Amino acid sequence: EYQKLMKSGELSTYDKWDYGWLHMEMMYYCKDEALKWFDEVLSDKTQKNELPYRRAATMKQCMLFAFGRGEEILAERQREMDLAHGALDEREWCLLIEAYDRAGQYEKALSVCRDAMQKFPDYWEFHFLAGIVSCSLKEYETAITYFENAGIRIALVSLQLTKNLNTTNDTELVRTAKASAEYVIV
Repeated sequence: EYQKLMKSGELSTYDKWDYGWLHMEMMYYCKDEALKWFDEVLSDKTQKNELPYRRAATMKQCMLFAFGRGEEILAERQREMDLAHGALDEREWCLLIEAYDRAGQYEKALSVCRDAMQKFPDYWEFHFLAGIVSCSLKEYETAITYFENAGIRIALVSLQLTKNLNTTNDTELVRTAKASAEYVIV
C-alpha cells in the first residue's frame, strides 16, 4: 500500500513517519536475529577454523561497531588477548586488529599487527591487514610492502595515483580517483 502512495506522491507526513517507524522496527528485529544466529555459530568452538565461524565473528563485530557498541567489542577482544597472554590463534589476533582498525585506532592496529607477525611470521593475513591499516594512515609505500609480503600484487599505478592525489587541491578529483583506486588488488 505504501508503494502505491509513494508512486502517486500522496504520502502524508503521518504516512512517512509510519513507514519510517515500520522500517526501524524491522531493523531492530533483524539486528537481534542476526546477532542471535551469529552467536549460535560462534557457540560451537569446534568449528573455529571454518569459514562460517570466521565470517560470523567478523560480521558480528562489524554490526556491533555499526550500532555504536564498537568500544565494547574492542575491550572484549583486548581482554581475551590479555587473559590468554597472547596465546590465541591467528583468527583471534585478526579480530583484535580489525577492531582497532574499525575504531580508527590505526597506530594500535599496526602495533598489534607487528606483534602478530612476530608470533606467526608466515600468516599472510597479518601482512594484508597491516597494508590496509597503512593505507588508512596514508603510508602507501609501507602499504605496498605489506601487501607484497602477503603475496598480493597491488595495482601500483592506482596506489601511486592515490598517493599523488593527496597533494592536489581539486577535492572532487581526489574523491573520485580515491574511490576508484583504493584497495585495488589484481
